Amino acid sequence: MPSLDRIMGPASTISGGSFRLLAAADMARKKPTPQPFRLSDGTFLVADSGMVSAFRPAQTTKPLSRLRRAISAFMSGWIKPPASQTSEQGTAGTASPSTYAFSLQTQRYERQQIIADCRSLILDEPRARRATLMTARESVRKGAQVQFEGSNRLAKRASGIAEDVLRIARPKLVSWAWMLPIEGDLFVQAIIAGDRIVDAKRMPAASMERLTDDADEFIDPIRAFAQIDVNTNEEVATFPLALMAHERWDHIDGDRYGMPGIVAARRMARRLEILEEAQCVRRMTRAHSRTLWNIGTEEKPGKPDDVDKFKATNGFNEGRREIFDPTEVAKDFFGNGPVNAEVIEGDPKVHEVDDLKYAQNVYASSGLPTPPPLYNLDAEAVNRDVLDDLRSEWLKETQTLAEPIERVLRYLIDLALLLAGILPETVPYSVHLSESSIEKPSEVVKRIIDLRNAGLLTERQALTLLQPYTDVEDVDTELTELEGERQRDADRETAKAVAMAAIKPQNDLAGAPG
Repeated sequence: MPSLDRIMGPASTISGGSFRLLAAADMARKKPTPQPFRLSDGTFLVADSGMVSAFRPAQTTKPLSRLRRAISAFMSGWIKPPASQTSEQGTAGTASPSTYAFSLQTQRYERQQIIADCRSLILDEPRARRATLMTARESVRKGAQVQFEGSNRLAKRASGIAEDVLRIARPKLVSWAWMLPIEGDLFVQAIIAGDRIVDAKRMPAASMERLTDDADEFIDPIRAFAQIDVNTNEEVATFPLALMAHERWDHIDGDRYGMPGIVAARRMARRLEILEEAQCVRRMTRAHSRTLWNIGTEEKPGKPDDVDKFKATNGFNEGRREIFDPTEVAKDFFGNGPVNAEVIEGDPKVHEVDDLKYAQNVYASSGLPTPPPLYNLDAEAVNRDVLDDLRSEWLKETQTLAEPIERVLRYLIDLALLLAGILPETVPYSVHLSESSIEKPSEVVKRIIDLRNAGLLTERQALTLLQPYTDVEDVDTELTELEGERQRDADRETAKAVAMAAIKPQNDLAGAPG
């Protein structure tokens, strides 16, 4: 394992833990880059191909702790050769050092606004909330399982450590799977006490930033992420690369952040809201019927005083609720003279809402992750065969969402193993979420049993696949119990065979001639 001194230089104390940072002296020995400038909090910013590097001077030096050794091993996989020793040239960014501060403010505002819009969409719009939450729940429907190869002592110890991590993560899987496509980014901070992970906290994506250069490469692994106060734009805390998992949705290579999966639905949601409000107003003002009261006859029309007297007698008082108010309960009226009433029907075309249906179909079918018929939107217009095809394609998409959640779990388990002094490479394992299928549970169980009988699956693999459809909570415990049952059955058969062997000579002796 490479030493932490070789990886990160002298030590520094940040956020309650001791880590390695590049010292100012190390920076001085390097070839000068664009002139660094100092911020109000003492942080030095150095332009790097148009973006920013950040470092703080070393403060204290401490002996290596188990946490720091784990972080060193974790970060060793991120060590890359210097750009001067590769064929890398050019830059992916367009900002210059002189305009970086302004471009950073613009980027922060736009990203925070997009996240706020998408969060507002799932709070106010029931179709968006139902479609996104349904996809998230389906992707992590049965939780996560970890399977270690082998059954030696080290593998069993590692399995216990992984189960402790899953016990922390399982209640949070739905929120992680829900917020990743809503906010575009999922930041999960590993909370460590002593030599074990005690919690995993989802950080608010709107305030988290990646401290990378314009090619999205980390400059300082100790200051890999920062939390920014969204009101003051001041730095709240920084996080090392080893203590933060970052997954990005709809990510474009070279960009710092992902993109919310429903970002394109905002435009149609606004248009649909206008159309629905217009339809409500139309129904209130044009759909109800009106009554035309005629006072008098053609030969002897009523005078204005007669009309006012009739209105006053029957409760048509100005400024009060009147009979033509659509929210007023209908009444009976009586006339003792030449009075008749004619009912004027409402707008006969108020039920025509094809424009509304079009906007809703574009919004729900193209902008939201779950096909509308699956959550009972226009389901009567779709036959069962089409519905099965839609569900089959949708289940494939849920696996796309399950993959980043599996990577977060693997990151947490790897870190937990390193904290326990176990290299993850020495205990191969797999993390998987239960896959959804349009097959019935009985069909899935039969298929797994057939594969097991054909010798295409091991007993552990078969039991792991059957776990979502049974009451099995721990595969290792179940395998141990099954092995014990087989041993007991074998002992009974052996005892029975011994008893039969002892009885047979006696029977032969009893049947012999005297």
